[in-house]
Amino acid sequence: MNFKYSLAHISARVIRSGLGAVGKNFCEEVIRHLAVPPGQFEIEIDVPPMVEPDDDDLRITERILNAFRRAKEAQREGDPVYGPSTLWQGQLDNAYSSLSTGNVEEAAYFLANFGNWKKYTGIENSEMMHQLSGNRFTRDNLHAMFARLSNHWLVHESAGRGLEALSYPRHGNQSGALVNGTFIGIGSVFCEHYGTALSRLIDDVSHPVIAEIGGGWAKVMYFMSRQLKNDFRYIDFDLPEPLSCAAYYWLKTFPDRPTLLFGEGELNAEALRKYGQIFMPPSQIETLPDRSVNLFLNKNSLGEMSPVTARRYVEHVARTTDFFWHVNHEFFRNRFDDGSESLVAGEYALPAEQFQLLQRNLDWGATVLTGNYLPNEEIYIYLYRRRPVALTGA
Repeated sequence: MNFKYSLAHISARVIRSGLGAVGKNFCEEVIRHLAVPPGQFEIEIDVPPMVEPDDDDLRITERILNAFRRAKEAQREGDPVYGPSTLWQGQLDNAYSSLSTGNVEEAAYFLANFGNWKKYTGIENSEMMHQLSGNRFTRDNLHAMFARLSNHWLVHESAGRGLEALSYPRHGNQSGALVNGTFIGIGSVFCEHYGTALSRLIDDVSHPVIAEIGGGWAKVMYFMSRQLKNDFRYIDFDLPEPLSCAAYYWLKTFPDRPTLLFGEGELNAEALRKYGQIFMPPSQIETLPDRSVNLFLNKNSLGEMSPVTARRYVEHVARTTDFFWHVNHEFFRNRFDDGSESLVAGEYALPAEQFQLLQRNLDWGATVLTGNYLPNEEIYIYLYRRRPVALTGA
């Protein structure tokens, strides 16, 4: 048995021992799907070399840099509540420094490689991929991770589809693995799962509007876009640095979709009719028209904001959307330099008189990724739906 697969089986035996008291049926069901049969997958870790930007990258980067400069100016002069928390500021200064120089070539090189950047960007696992692919033992750990993820998806989520459903365009020089010849990333499995499930909420809407807070490069939305039956509008609100990566990825992936960047026009009802994808800094959420969004998303970022910032966002989510889906820490609180602590998932609640909580459940992503049952894992998924307006008699 190859070492990369024996790791999964060792993990399975450890979990079997630890969970035996929980109940045989539960234990057997978990272990059976985490222990990947040897030889089921051919896996090649793919951490590519850096690439040079082409002429199209330079053209796109000039446009993105103009929006970036305007967004940074608005950040300096605007309401500080929409600025980055201390959890983010350090990595923004470190990983995204190429954007701040104003040099088009430097910025284009970063954007052409953001998915494979060796410094932690907060929106991809590229730093981890570089670190774990560096020696035999950790590389075998990566093999085991991709085997577990692929097995989980095929057993539980694929609905008969092949692994190609987990792939995505590699703009930004994405790192990951070739699994049976198909490129997938660490986040592919659960982003595809989320995207497919979320698309069902709005599949009867003719031109759905989906908005997101802190979308990274909008991987969940990318997978959702492949499932939507009708043309959609996507709005991404994020800090100027990661927002630039999202704009780059989507301009490269969907070059024919009309795109609005900050400073090129107002975010209003007309923009929602005209543009297929809109990328705006955080403060622009205040200009979003009331009841203009069908589905609002947030994955892992509300807990990285100060309490006042998170509450401000939730106020605007409640004002604008029909559905609100988020994935965040349920118990763990981040601590900021000023001594304050982040809110947790249950504290992002929308007004009960206006919204119904449809779903609250544990996210199993970390358990599948590591191959270990994590009793302290506490990332939860929440889904809210706006209540229908009650009709009153005369």
